[in-house]
Amino acid sequence: MSTFSNAIRAILPAPCFERPFVCDGAPERCSVIVIGENPATTVDVDWWSFWDDATGFNYARWIESYRAARQAKGKRPKSNTRLRLDRLCEHSLRCLETNAFSNERLNGSGAGVANSDLLDLAVSTLPNISYVIVHGDKAARYIDSSTMPRSIRYVFRTRHFKIESYAVLDGVAHTILADQQDAGPAQQQSFLH
Repeated sequence: MSTFSNAIRAILPAPCFERPFVCDGAPERCSVIVIGENPATTVDVDWWSFWDDATGFNYARWIESYRAARQAKGKRPKSNTRLRLDRLCEHSLRCLETNAFSNERLNGSGAGVANSDLLDLAVSTLPNISYVIVHGDKAARYIDSSTMPRSIRYVFRTRHFKIESYAVLDGVAHTILADQQDAGPAQQQSFLH
């Protein structure tokens, strides 16, 4: 069991019918943390049912539950935000997706379960997190009130992903990929798109 696994077991409730974070596999492999406001789609499944201490988060099983929950409500399989998160992953970025608030509900940001303990833990302890992307006002407030560790090379601020353009996300992805290739000394920079 990883140090991160031990730490999340200490701070997340069990069962957990919120969405503290989503990633594909072990969070330790992620280099990007994407912070939004709150998960708008209610999946109503215990988050721990997707977690395994040895392999991390089972994204494939989770996305099936996500799609099924949306389709049961007569919605298309993916939200605008999810489409943009997928766009980042199409660039081969390993992302830990999280939010300022972990409660699943439409317009639930600012009135629910604050995710600050998990955000602080992820940014400060996950060994490969070097890039932060914040989208939306609530996420920007979290970043403004936090001190980023020196290991964070770039902080990108965008409009909420539900309205952000693919071109902006492609630009962010290209900047990250170019920086990963260069891998010079860390120089924390902030970008507003």
